[in-house]
Amino acid sequence: MSTPFTESGTDSDVFEFDEKISMLFVIQSASLSGIAITILIAYKLYHAVLRALRRRGRHQPDACDSSLFLTLMFGESLRVVGKVTILKWFNEGTITSPTAFCYAQGLIQTIGTNLIDWSTLAITIHTFLLLVLQWSGPAHIAKYLALGVWLMVGLIVGLTFGIRGIEIIGPAGQWCWVQSRHKTEQLLVEYLWMWIILVLTIVFYTIDALVIKGWVVIEGGARPRWVASEDRVQLKLTQADSEEERANKKMAVQLLL
Repeated sequence: MSTPFTESGTDSDVFEFDEKISMLFVIQSASLSGIAITILIAYKLYHAVLRALRRRGRHQPDACDSSLFLTLMFGESLRVVGKVTILKWFNEGTITSPTAFCYAQGLIQTIGTNLIDWSTLAITIHTFLLLVLQWSGPAHIAKYLALGVWLMVGLIVGLTFGIRGIEIIGPAGQWCWVQSRHKTEQLLVEYLWMWIILVLTIVFYTIDALVIKGWVVIEGGARPRWVASEDRVQLKLTQADSEEERANKKMAVQLLL
């Protein structure tokens, strides 16, 4: 039987003093992240206004203009909202559930975390393809990867809550998320992908470092070859045959750093 989507509900356990101190740290760190994101957005808007007023030539995009970076920042913003709203439970001393607020907090954190994880993997793949494999991809490859991120997140979140229902969200420690008794759903909605993406990111960036430093060369057919110390040459990351390819590689370098 579905739970009414209202603000009424039953209280979870009352938070102890040490739990409230921990919640305070989470709220403060999320607030600092939110301030950093706001400053970045304000900085980009400021320069956009300046360019419009001065009517200068063609704008050279940087990493902050990348669809992947913007998706990553949007995911981080959602996670900030999810963490800052812990303040409600901090003030009340307990989590009230099932409530619309609790459901919203759980959904926001789930979407935000998945956007961050999948954006991280997409940036890793983007860097690997352009800088390591020296692939001359389409001009809008970052946009295609960003679209893939949104599709994956929509599929994961939509299927999980569409099949199991939003009622699986409830008190999960110091905030609302998929409750601990729904282990399979916790795994499928976040944990499984988080660990897979972590392992893949480590593998790809290890290969990136070896190739960029000249320790390994990727030959035709994507075959790696170890290079003797006396023959090692550091890879020129932005070297390209066309201006478009050079711009793509420059963007990939900025995302890498």
